[in-house]
Amino acid sequence: MFVFHVLTFAFFVGVLAAQEHADHPSDSDSAYNPSVGHDPQASPRAEAVTTVQEGSNVIVKLDCIGCPFRLRTEGEEVWEEPPRANALMLNFSRSHSQDTLLLNDCQILPLRGPPPFIDAYQTPANVTVDETSFMITVHQLNYRLGKAEGAWASYGLSYDHSIRPAANPNNVILDFDVIGWSQAAVDDPAQQMVSIEIGSNATVMIIGEVNLVPRPPPYRGEPTNEYPFWCPDFLEPTVDYLLSRPRHPDPPGHTIFRRYEWDGFGRKGTLSHGWAALCGWFGWAVMLTVVAVVVPCLTLCYGLYRLVLHIRKSGDKEYGSEEREQLMGDEEDADETFDEKKVIDEEASLPSLPTGKY
Repeated sequence: MFVFHVLTFAFFVGVLAAQEHADHPSDSDSAYNPSVGHDPQASPRAEAVTTVQEGSNVIVKLDCIGCPFRLRTEGEEVWEEPPRANALMLNFSRSHSQDTLLLNDCQILPLRGPPPFIDAYQTPANVTVDETSFMITVHQLNYRLGKAEGAWASYGLSYDHSIRPAANPNNVILDFDVIGWSQAAVDDPAQQMVSIEIGSNATVMIIGEVNLVPRPPPYRGEPTNEYPFWCPDFLEPTVDYLLSRPRHPDPPGHTIFRRYEWDGFGRKGTLSHGWAALCGWFGWAVMLTVVAVVVPCLTLCYGLYRLVLHIRKSGDKEYGSEEREQLMGDEEDADETFDEKKVIDEEASLPSLPTGKY
């Protein structure tokens, strides 16, 4: 009987392990192997711009000059020293509604609401045509399907997004400049940015010419966000932001998204971020309970304050009326005294009559 229970327990453990493996495959199971289906040595190097579908989907391989490079292998991640030349893969595509532009499945044109969090895969700069084709075929650049665990890592971007008019008055040019990512600032003077001409046909957006162009000065990158004193953990995001926020405003027409300024609660240092962070840390139920208690208390305090003011004003009015009555009484007494004195003076001024005659 004991052996039966042991075998049953082992069977259930095996089933759970198999299910866990199916739900969370290892890196080696889903790792991108460049030797699958082609010979990388025989494949030419991919161009900077690869057109997947004319007018609706373009892959841009943006060289990331001076950026560190992390190679993911089975069981370990290695930061190369010195790092090899590398690039960021940017997938510009048109939405299903055909009226918005997406970058790595995040809407960037038109921008609505807060700037989106955009991630991008980092690859060697000499990635081949076959490797790029394989990434497109297996939808590795479609982020809405989830990030693929493979040899190349994905990082969050900081960027400068701006719109300017094109030579064709019906078109606009979108300039997308990567100014930083999770591990480094992209601040090399030779760094380029992506320039895309966007046209439209009725309600359909069309991706036109795509170029890599020099970054216009001045560079507006990411300042440091270190501070030389201790503070509680829950204040670190706000302190980081306040000490590292740029001292210059963003240029007109530019939307600059610096990754360190934002988190899941919104833009750090703002009232909405503080409220969302409190609700996230302490829970909505607790915060609603606090609000349910604080708001009535504040209302009661305000009512008492107004009542005290009313009582004071009423007392001032009564005191004023008493003063007025006293003043009126003093004036009447003064008038009576004046009249009596006047009569006495008149009587004194009259000539005395001779009384002996009569």
